[in-house]
Amino acid sequence: MTTPSANNWCQAVKALSLPIGPQRLHLMVYTEDAANILNLRIYTTTQALFTKYLSADMIANCALVNGWNHLVIHPSQWTSVAGDDLQGQTINLQIALRGRDVVSAYVDSMYLGELGKPTAVICFDDAMPSQYTYAKPAMLAKGFRGTMAIPSAGVDVANRMTTAQIQEIYADGWDVMNHSDTHPNFTTLTEAERIAEMNTCAAYLAANGLVRGADHFAFPGNSADAAS
Repeated sequence: MTTPSANNWCQAVKALSLPIGPQRLHLMVYTEDAANILNLRIYTTTQALFTKYLSADMIANCALVNGWNHLVIHPSQWTSVAGDDLQGQTINLQIALRGRDVVSAYVDSMYLGELGKPTAVICFDDAMPSQYTYAKPAMLAKGFRGTMAIPSAGVDVANRMTTAQIQEIYADGWDVMNHSDTHPNFTTLTEAERIAEMNTCAAYLAANGLVRGADHFAFPGNSADAAS
């Protein structure tokens, strides 16, 4: 979700069938605009329309950082408007965002109750087209998101994914990691060459809006040594 302009709101609504009750609500929110976000509010309602609702101001309750934010709303942090409460069946959830400039946020992974940290990341590399054709629909059907390690020179070429396909997968909630530019053996490169490989890929990811996960690096072919 992206605000239309400075100091204006944008909203996203999710239909639910969920009794929140006396449980914590967990949300994973990603942004690169943490310093410019003025408001991030969560609303829930037991009504078809938001004639009565609960609200929680996440900026008041946490400090957003650039990257992934694990937001937790305790039952005591909800404010009731017009008499809604946590005992009924929540049927709509709204997230509202406002910034001092144009800002964006991505919302994923909503859970109730107590959670442990994820224990595994499902990662694909080298921009193979089967990731778009097979892995993406298979994982989305199960509610999973993956991570792709992309070598920037291996995109928009024969037998590899296009930038548009990668952006489509990214929009579905996948992360994208830096995987160098030309996929060389890093143990054979000088320090300057290694840095250039990583910087070229980083520039491609940033230029195409693929910023979520881009600070992470996967060595091509697992070619790492003490120097690299």
